[in-house]
Formats: sequence, C-alpha cells, structure tokens
Amino acid sequence: MWDMCLMPRPNKTRPTLKHRKFRTSSSSETTPILIPSFSSKGFKHHLSTMSLMQEYIYSPTLISAYDIYFDLVESDKQFPSFNSVPLLIIDSGGYEANCEPEFSETPSQHHRPNPWTIEHLHEALSKFESAAPKALVTYDHPALRTSMEIQIARALEFKDRYPDDSIIFLMKPERAGQTQLDIDSIKGHAKSIAVFDAIGVTEDEAGRSLTDRMVFIAKLRQCLDDIGGDAPIHVFGSLDTLLTQAYFLAGADIFDGLTWLRHYYHMDSTVYRRHHPIIENRFEEPADRAESKMHVHNYNRLQEIQSKMRAAIASQSVAGLPHSELIMKAYDSMQARLGI
Repeated sequence: MWDMCLMPRPNKTRPTLKHRKFRTSSSSETTPILIPSFSSKGFKHHLSTMSLMQEYIYSPTLISAYDIYFDLVESDKQFPSFNSVPLLIIDSGGYEANCEPEFSETPSQHHRPNPWTIEHLHEALSKFESAAPKALVTYDHPALRTSMEIQIARALEFKDRYPDDSIIFLMKPERAGQTQLDIDSIKGHAKSIAVFDAIGVTEDEAGRSLTDRMVFIAKLRQCLDDIGGDAPIHVFGSLDTLLTQAYFLAGADIFDGLTWLRHYYHMDSTVYRRHHPIIENRFEEPADRAESKMHVHNYNRLQEIQSKMRAAIASQSVAGLPHSELIMKAYDSMQARLGI
C-alpha cells in the first residue's frame, strides 16, 4: 500500500528499489553505498583532514590517484593508508586534473592542476600501499575525448592490468565540445560495459537539469537490466541530503562526493558550513576544531542516511527517506519524460 504520509498518486508508478552487489577482492559490498571522498582540489589541508578522519571512518572511502602521486610519490609525504575500511576506491585523478569546478564546488582558492597522464596513474597505483580491498577507477582526463569503443577497449586493458582489484568504468563524453554523455551511444555497448564491477558517470555529465540526469540514470539502468547486467551505477560528485535520494530513485547505487567536507548536514538539509557553530552552540570554538567536528558529524549523518536508503529497499517505501515528498516530485518529472 502506498505511503499514507504522501499525497495519493493515482495511475503513477512508484519506484522499484533494489540492492545490488559491488564485488571486491575479498567479498562484496551491498548497495546503496554513500562514500565520503577526499581531494586536494579546493582543500588546502586535505592530508591532515584525511589523517584525522581515517580514525573515524569504517565504511568504503574514496581517495585520488592524483593526490597519491603528487603527495606520496613526488613529495614523499605521509599519505593515509585507510587500512581498516572494507573498500578503498582510488579515483583516476581526472577531477584534480581539471581546473573547472564541479557542480557543488565553492572553492576557496583557484586550482592550478599539474600535468596528469596514464603513466602518472600507474605509478601512483604501484607506490601506494593499503591493506584494504581496492576498487580502481579507469583513467580520464578533462582534455581527453574518445569514442565509447575506444574507452571500453582501454578500460578492458586497465582491468587486465589490475586483475586483483575491482574496476569502475567511468564513461566520458566522446566528442570535442560534448559536455554530456549520450545514452543512445552507450546502449549499443551494454554487454561490453556490463563486465565491469560498476559503471561510473559524473553528475555533471549525466545531464543539464535534474530531470535530464535522472532520465539518463534510468535509461542506463534499463539498458543494463535488458541484457541481464546487474553492475551498480556509481554517480561521482553526488553526496548531499537531497539530490542523492533523487538519483537513487532513478536507479543509481553508489554515490560519492566532497559535499560532506564543504557543507554541514543539519537534520535532512545541506547548509553552509559556517552555520555549524551557531546551530551546535559552539560560539567560541576555533574554526579548525569546529570544522573537524562538523566532518565527523557529517560522516555519521551519511551512515544514517545510507541506513534509511537500505530500509526503503526492504519496505519498498520512500516514506522514511529525507525529503520524500520532494524527491517523489522529481521522480514524477522523470516518469513523465520517460512517458510512463
């Protein structure tokens, strides 16, 4: 029966929510998964933040091969290993190699990236040591545009090179000047991309509007389902209290981002981080200490939201999700576009 706390929705299809398995070298992780990410881009003290938070984090985590290379390999700094997490995702460095900000970014400093190549990525992966099972994201660069056939071929070579690690195939726009992925081009390669442990898209490249992005995710999920593929869909750059839920209803499974470091998760909302001392009555606390406490709070809040998402699958009800009425409006917009 439909949730009584929501307005009746006659003749409208409710979301079908599903757990999927993300395979690791030792076992598997059950989706949905909300993954705290770390990056040097826009974060001057990223290493100290990582060192602090690795004592609190007990769930899958994402770090960047770009940061591993320029902190550990080039500068010989102490780089956190995150040995105790059940899964460590190593992003390929394309985000840090791009001087443009992402959708949710409000950087405090202009980012000037270093040169970044596939060779840098391989060297970073060879030098970094961690006891945690690893998932590697296929190489991307903001200046690189190739056909989906070539992207898949290179990703398969990458998969062969790292047989002991899980591989996330990050799909990118194919042509110069193209800023969004083309689902019609991807559909013809569904069987090829289904061999990877997860299929990745960045939030920005899935579409210009929220409905565009949800429709893209829904169509990608459908084309995988049609060929019996059950690989999770990973949305890079989405980790807030509202948009993540919308993409979850559309069919996405794994979510990571830096929002938890940039903003404050208060109740079910994502707010300006400098509101944290006021809301928490920490008026005289130094800013650096208050920010560290905010990061711990945000991480714990992510785990609570993840639990609510998993409970929604068990009950097949969105009533317990943050902002359930709002995300159902977004879902209805997606359904209307799809003609359902």
